[in-house]
Amino acid sequence: MNDSVDNAAFDFGKRLQELRLSRNLSQEDVATRLGLHTKTISAYETNLRAPKYAILKKLATLYNTSTDYMLNHADRANLYLDELPLRKQQLVLEIFNAVRQEYEDEA
Repeated sequence: MNDSVDNAAFDFGKRLQELRLSRNLSQEDVATRLGLHTKTISAYETNLRAPKYAILKKLATLYNTSTDYMLNHADRANLYLDELPLRKQQLVLEIFNAVRQEYEDEA
């Protein structure tokens, strides 16, 4: 199986790099938070490797975005809760805060 990314129409690595830089994170910061090597993050950003789905989800959480946006399936970088009922908005925020706390505890 080939782990390289087809970047003919969309540059996945560039999207990852833009998300990382918009959060003022270094490749080392990201690698440390995800338990990976800096070379792995570099390989993702240069389209030499594609992250497995579990890592993609962790990257989306770290960058506060959706996997759809990361994979160019959506135009919005952020998640919007406006269309959800208030109780569901609160639930999503509770889950987000729990995940964020988990990442902060690991750092």
